[in-house]
Amino acid sequence: MPSRARRLSSRVRESWWKVPRARRLEVYAFWRSRPIVANQVLYESFGGNGALCNPEAIFRGLRADPDFARLTHVWVLSQHPDDNASFVAEFAGERNVRFVKPGTSGYYRALATSGYLVNNATFPVEFSKRAGQVYLNTWHGTPLKRMGYDIGDAAARVANVIRNFLAADFLLTTSPYMTQRLYEESHLLRNIYRGRVIDEGYPRVDHQFADAPLSRRRQN
Repeated sequence: MPSRARRLSSRVRESWWKVPRARRLEVYAFWRSRPIVANQVLYESFGGNGALCNPEAIFRGLRADPDFARLTHVWVLSQHPDDNASFVAEFAGERNVRFVKPGTSGYYRALATSGYLVNNATFPVEFSKRAGQVYLNTWHGTPLKRMGYDIGDAAARVANVIRNFLAADFLLTTSPYMTQRLYEESHLLRNIYRGRVIDEGYPRVDHQFADAPLSRRRQN
């Protein structure tokens, strides 16, 4: 009996942990049946930890360009309000900028219906890009360390990274070295990836130089 009770208790615990994911899948599936909002851009950086890195630079670049004034911008930001208080306050009065928390119904709605998706890491395992969505994955740095299969990670550990890369319509890269090391070798995308690799450098670096004084830019 004790052994049977332990097995039953183990199954209950396993089922309990599956409940939240099942609910997320149901919510996401519902919103995937809704129309795509063609002029909406969803930005996520490091799983919602902040408005950072390449997604932030792209966001600010689009906001500053009158040709893209029609766009609506949705940011995935941390559950804790103090983490991104200054950024939220900066755009609090903007009608075409809003915020969603990771893992919420609002998050899955935006993930399922935004016409454009921008991420510097990965969307969650529930994510599946729809026809009509355009996905730009910028990643967040040139790999000067071993990653993915280079460090012997099991397939389960790199599966979602590879899924995101393969789903992306565009992969951003800073150099041929990054393309080779990160995408083709560490994550085995050579002869598999069917999207476009953009070798144009990082928007976050361009943004830094754009904000620098003219005299400083001339020196660089």
